Amino acid sequence: MKVLVTGATGFIGSHLCHRLVQEGHEVLALVRNPKKAEGLPRKNLEILQGDLSRFQDPGLRLPVCDVVVHLAGVVSAQSQTEYAAVNQSAVVDLIECLKRQDWRPKRFLFASTLAAAGPSTAGYLKTERDKMEPIEAYGRAKLEAERYLLEHAPFPVTAFRPGAVYGPGDPALLTVFKMAARGWGIRVAGNNQHFSYIYIDDLVDAIIQLAGDRGSLHRAYFTVYPQPTSVTEMWTLMADEMDRKVRLA
Repeated sequence: MKVLVTGATGFIGSHLCHRLVQEGHEVLALVRNPKKAEGLPRKNLEILQGDLSRFQDPGLRLPVCDVVVHLAGVVSAQSQTEYAAVNQSAVVDLIECLKRQDWRPKRFLFASTLAAAGPSTAGYLKTERDKMEPIEAYGRAKLEAERYLLEHAPFPVTAFRPGAVYGPGDPALLTVFKMAARGWGIRVAGNNQHFSYIYIDDLVDAIIQLAGDRGSLHRAYFTVYPQPTSVTEMWTLMADEMDRKVRLA
């Protein structure tokens, strides 16, 4: 299959592009920074130069793609307006662009977030059937984008909601490992917080499996491990891996 990937040079996108090519698929990669594209596969990958505003061009014609995987977005912003501009309005632009093409993808995959569901309460893990209750701007913007897609996309949509994604090439995790290597860890005071994680290779496996769905229904999935990990357990696991003690502050 041929897959259009936005956010192709990001942490998740770069891993996804490499795996798709390894498995014999073709990729059309939206790339904002040509320098970062140097790390993408050299074969079976076509570059679409530009950022998300490229999809506002009424004359843009895209090669026929079987699946669209929309990964591009902003995790950290200064205001609700900025979150909405990138995580909501850009989704509308992309859908409108796809409507103008003379082809339709078999499925549109949208990288939402576990934050769109909101936190679980003590002793209960939320499922996809529970009410979506985001508590911060990032999660609210992603949830609104999900709702728009379900109402307006003229093709099947899958929203996948990862939690914290870790693995090779993740600068955030590197910082945490550097702290652990120095023997220090941090956690929020009070109850031992729990987070839902997923390893990058497992998330890519999930995305590729979801891309192969040829059903006609819209779908939404949490893409995380079944059980959350406590902050204390996270530091303990890293300490054991590096064979050293980590003191929590």
